[in-house]
Amino acid sequence: MYILAALLILVFFLPDIIGPIPAIICGGLVIGFAYFVYNLWCRQDDTDSEMENSEKINNDNFEFDSVESNESINNNMEKTMLLDLLRKRRSIRQFTDHKVEQEKLDILLEAMLRSPSSRGLNPWEFVVVTDKDTIAKLAKAKTHGSSFLANAPLAIVVCADPTKSDVWVEDASIASIILHLCSTDLGLGSCWIQIRKRQHDEQKEAAAYVIETLGLKADMVVEAIIVIGYTAEEKPGRDKSSLLYDRISYEMYGKVQQG
Repeated sequence: MYILAALLILVFFLPDIIGPIPAIICGGLVIGFAYFVYNLWCRQDDTDSEMENSEKINNDNFEFDSVESNESINNNMEKTMLLDLLRKRRSIRQFTDHKVEQEKLDILLEAMLRSPSSRGLNPWEFVVVTDKDTIAKLAKAKTHGSSFLANAPLAIVVCADPTKSDVWVEDASIASIILHLCSTDLGLGSCWIQIRKRQHDEQKEAAAYVIETLGLKADMVVEAIIVIGYTAEEKPGRDKSSLLYDRISYEMYGKVQQG
């Protein structure tokens, strides 16, 4: 800008130096150039001002979004899909006659086959039972606690080959709980029928009875039967106040959380 000011002053002395006509031409060029530079200068100021305003707006929006985002995160943490399933899941022992659709059965089977397994050994085996006669036989697997199976449309027997892994119980249990949660997610009810270490009668173990009924290999083991179907009973989720928080220790057994 200082240079332009100096050129404009010089225009007044050009007639004496180069004559009137050349001075007029040079003066016009200098004035035009000065006008062009002045416009660029003003445009730059406007741009800087817009950028400042834009940054201010973005900062304001960021602060607003941050508050909103934190609230949203807190809400989402309270309503995660898994926690919602756990809050709703109950053991169901009464079922309607409605058959579990093949599409839902396919999802259940995929879910249990995706269950974690120690060292990836996958010692479990599953037998899907929908035949009413077979279900009726399985309902007699134990002296008590299995009879409700007779009215269910679907049973998945969770077995294992103990020679494949020494922690087959854990692996089979993980697959079973995944079946429970997936059933709840699909709008189905489910219940666990314990077979391992239970008796069919005074002479025969429940596992042996299931092995005979389903034609399993003699060296296989049976952990449980997962009963699945459309629920015919309504059970509300357990209230949070009933949870056994006193069973939780921090850092050392018996140490409660401070604050």
